[in-house]
Amino acid sequence: MAVLVTVPKVAIGNSGTTASQLDFIVSTSIDYGLTRVGGPVLYYDDNPDLSGVQELCIVGHGSPGQIESRSALDMANKLTKGSKALPDNFRRLIITSCYAGVLVGKKPGTAVIDVIAKALRDRGLKGIEISGAMGPSIKANELGNRFRVVSNTKKAGPIQNKMVLDKHLGVPNPDPTQGPLRYTGTTSDPKLAEQAAKMMAKISGEFYKEFVDKLEQQRTLFDEEHAMRTVVS
Repeated sequence: MAVLVTVPKVAIGNSGTTASQLDFIVSTSIDYGLTRVGGPVLYYDDNPDLSGVQELCIVGHGSPGQIESRSALDMANKLTKGSKALPDNFRRLIITSCYAGVLVGKKPGTAVIDVIAKALRDRGLKGIEISGAMGPSIKANELGNRFRVVSNTKKAGPIQNKMVLDKHLGVPNPDPTQGPLRYTGTTSDPKLAEQAAKMMAKISGEFYKEFVDKLEQQRTLFDEEHAMRTVVS
């Protein structure tokens, strides 16, 4: 069991787990994964050994075909090739990243979940369901298991920006045409990352509940049927 964190590893100094130094979206996603598959937290950049991991949650900001700046193929190779790859008894994969279910240029087989599912299948790891969000994903333990997915970013963006500032989860951006700057970075110590995840989940819990309520009122969320796409390896 493990949570694989794909954000770049950035040390935050001696002050450790303070809200002003951590990306609350990544941290609450780590907490989501820890709750469902267990720890430890592993950093992608450490080239971790996944050979004993039967259940895995991948955390990181996403775009169509990518998690952070890494291609879906790079991620798939990490999971399925070499002596540190997932074991033959691997059984569960959760991907929290935004857009993980979205095709690149509408080309079949190009979404993060498609590429990884194919790699698992080619490795002989069959029958594993992988779900991916069809847009910006909202997930937190405060919301339960189900992801909520934004359908209209132009409407949702200003709502989020105001709430991030109101809830002290970001700072004003010197560029007035842009949204607030979220606190960024993550501890380079996996144990501190687990502590930070629990702390940030508590701090951001009310944000997520109120944010979803406001988006529902504005009709800017996908309905449950279209929010996620699921494939099987």
